This record gives sequence, C-alpha cells and structure tokens, in this order.
Amino acid sequence: RSMTDKLAFDVGLQEDATGEACWWTTHPASKQRSEGEKVRVGDDLILVSV
Repeated sequence: RSMTDKLAFDVGLQEDATGEACWWTTHPASKQRSEGEKVRVGDDLILVSV
C-alpha cells in the first residue's frame, strides 16, 4: 500500500533489534474501530513510536 499511498510508510521488524526504538502502540486508523477492540485482518492501523 505504501507504494500507492504517499502518506504511508513501510515498517520493517528485525528479530535481533532491541531498545526504545522497538516499542510501538497500535491505534485504529478508522473510526469504525475504537481503541481496545481486536484487530481484524484487513484493518488499517497506525503505529506510534513510544
């Protein structure tokens, strides 16, 4: 999706990475979901670095 959406970012994870840069919270990108609800396949989400 990031290839077609100019506001999207590609995020990669490394198995051996440690430290504060590895902490994220997820938030729903749509108003159809509220915080605390389970994420479903196909849901858009926002990753926020803590």
